[in-house]
Amino acid sequence: MRNMPDIAQDASISLQKKIDWVGMSAVEGSLKIDNQSVPTQIDVYVSLADEKSKGIHMSRLYLAVADELKSENLDQKVLSDLLVRLIEEQQGISDKASLSLNFDLSMMRKALVSQTQGERHYPVKVKAMAVKNGAGDYSFDFEIGIKVLYSSTCPCSAALSRQLIEAKWKDFSEGQKNVSVEDVSTWLRQESSMVATPHAQRSEAHVKFLTREFNSSLIKDFIVKLEEGVLKTPVQTAVKREDEQEFARLNGTNLMFCEDAARRVANWLDDEALVSGYWARMEHRESLHAHNAVSEISNNWRSQ
Repeated sequence: MRNMPDIAQDASISLQKKIDWVGMSAVEGSLKIDNQSVPTQIDVYVSLADEKSKGIHMSRLYLAVADELKSENLDQKVLSDLLVRLIEEQQGISDKASLSLNFDLSMMRKALVSQTQGERHYPVKVKAMAVKNGAGDYSFDFEIGIKVLYSSTCPCSAALSRQLIEAKWKDFSEGQKNVSVEDVSTWLRQESSMVATPHAQRSEAHVKFLTREFNSSLIKDFIVKLEEGVLKTPVQTAVKREDEQEFARLNGTNLMFCEDAARRVANWLDDEALVSGYWARMEHRESLHAHNAVSEISNNWRSQ
């Protein structure tokens, strides 16, 4: 076989500068979660710390990612080993590696009351970085990003609706000396009595957090906590009437401005032992307005 030129290794350069990151974005690949193959889009980079080197060995990044991600279920060890390999295979010219994985996590979700269930796909981003110090030791950072959908009922709209219903009741009951419980119940069941309903919107929670430990179970656990324990009004898949009624109850007892949702998320993450920093964006896609209501909150978060 002929010796082929290696320009990145052999060519001289006129400008000698270190480069923060060099690599590839939007690489098509797959990873394993619960022994299932999941399509993913990958960004992979290493530093060019040797200012005398013309470039990195780009193909080695691709081959390392393709080998490692398909072989084992995604966890902290798989990512750590891969990051070390990315640096070491550059043969001394790199001291940092960064890896971003964008994929949809599939989960079966049960309805609120009945046994009905359906499949939901949650967008997830896992970002990992390794730094090699002068002694040859490695430090690692892991960042997880998730997005969930939920329903948000406007507190102001709810108050205004109650006021109109109150006025309707006063008109109905005016002049009546004796109003029984059955009279009230009958009136409440009439469609004409409910002259106003509060507006709700399908909303999005975008949450990123730094964690000291990582595995796919942690992502699933945080999705469930965010949907059911923090926001409490997750959108549903297939439902029966009892599920829809429970959904209406949850919305009525969890009225939220976008600011309320942001504070709920922050309060939860502040108490999570594995979380060392976070950023959250709550977006309420208004039904009253043509624009959206948005809030952002963070703690110990680097600039984005």
